[in-house]
Amino acid sequence: MKKHTHTNQYCTNFFINRFLLLITLAALLSSCASVIQAPTDTIMEIAPTIEIPATQEITLIPETETATETDPITSIEIDMDNIIFPAVGYVKEFYENGAYEAGVETIKKWVSVWEEMGVFEGWAIENNSLSPVPLDGKARIVCLSTDKGLTLLCPPLDLVNGGLKAAPEGGKWDITDKPLMVTLEHLEELISKGSETDLAYQFIDKYQKYPIRYIDPKTAQVVEGEYQVPGGEIKLPEIVLESMNQIEELSFNMEFKDPKAAYRMLLERVVGSNLENQRFWQETLGTSNPTVDQLLSYARNNVGGPENKAYWLPFYTSNETKFDYVGVMGYQLDLRKISPKIDGVYIDGIYSVFFCGNDLKDSVKANFVKNTIVENLPMKLITQGVDSLPWEEFGLIFINNRFVYVSGNEEATPSGPYAEYFLGGSDGNFREDIDPAIVSAHFLSYLMAVEDYDSRINSGKTGGVVCTFTSDNQCRAGIYSGSLSPNDWVVRVK
Repeated sequence: MKKHTHTNQYCTNFFINRFLLLITLAALLSSCASVIQAPTDTIMEIAPTIEIPATQEITLIPETETATETDPITSIEIDMDNIIFPAVGYVKEFYENGAYEAGVETIKKWVSVWEEMGVFEGWAIENNSLSPVPLDGKARIVCLSTDKGLTLLCPPLDLVNGGLKAAPEGGKWDITDKPLMVTLEHLEELISKGSETDLAYQFIDKYQKYPIRYIDPKTAQVVEGEYQVPGGEIKLPEIVLESMNQIEELSFNMEFKDPKAAYRMLLERVVGSNLENQRFWQETLGTSNPTVDQLLSYARNNVGGPENKAYWLPFYTSNETKFDYVGVMGYQLDLRKISPKIDGVYIDGIYSVFFCGNDLKDSVKANFVKNTIVENLPMKLITQGVDSLPWEEFGLIFINNRFVYVSGNEEATPSGPYAEYFLGGSDGNFREDIDPAIVSAHFLSYLMAVEDYDSRINSGKTGGVVCTFTSDNQCRAGIYSGSLSPNDWVVRVK
């Protein structure tokens, strides 16, 4: 009996001990569950404070449970099939012609940096992709959009050296490398002003194109008004090959509809306008009546000039035969002979300038126009007219060893019966339904005036003086701007 009692007591103690052990294990398993749900770095930090028997360390945290972190987010990409272009403008053509390749490569590098910085964490980006947004302006900047263009992520400004910051190498970024986040109002557009170290972001009205405010490139503060490019001079844009290249500061809110077609139309007059140049072309190209394609075939492979580059057209042949050029229409709206102080011209592209008298109130713009015209023509700016009519200039002249097409009105406030048919009208402000027609009439009239030019009558097919402001008998030739429909325009609103 004592033996049996002892056995029963032993069994009772055994089961009690087992029961206590099960309770202890349950408690340990409960505490283990809370560790598994915490992030991995928390596990590493707090695990040493828990007393876990060596034999239970692995069984309490199974291998399948140690990888319970959130799956990594799919990498952010740029959706190159969903590009957002400005509402109006020829950024699209420049983009398709490769002028924005550097901007695209730059923004791709920035996306990698911003993703590494964690900029996109928590953002609702559809399909993990951002839409590229090329900005108008000669800097050829590409920003990004997550909401159809109203919020832009742009490369940050270099507040020390000016211009844009260079994208840092992987892992070497700092807080100043965060994107410049820009939220646009409904009728606003973001463009770039200036280039290189003088670059700034400018807000403008999407349709009227007047400046609203800009981001100061030295302080990153938003300032009301228009950014004035420092340096006291207008910088010429980078040449887009075989195309018109608009000088941004003197565009009067317009641009060519088809810059490549306009470029060829002007070159057609260069090779075929002056009958006295037939000998020059015969000695240069082997034909007295060359085509544009023959000229370009020659120029693309002809390296020379002050820049030692291709597309060089010298003004003298090996026999000293001179290229005799007739260019802009100016005084009394007849053709003026050009006397440039250069030995040739690069025809890789043609600059274009449109201006009204109000533009010339800006000393930088006025100096550019004045110096350009004076360098080409034996006359100064024409600042007054005859019979209450303001003077205008339009046609091809030269700048920086290249052609520049000029279409301008120098009177700040034209007056008289035809004032509204001059660029800017009596108020000197851009009019989107009138001024493109005026520049188009200038361009088309100029092409007619220099076609088959005969120096004996100082005219081509027009047969004499041309004007674009009236359809009455005051002008013997020319295209009246009021007769052109929007389909006839060669330029458009930017």
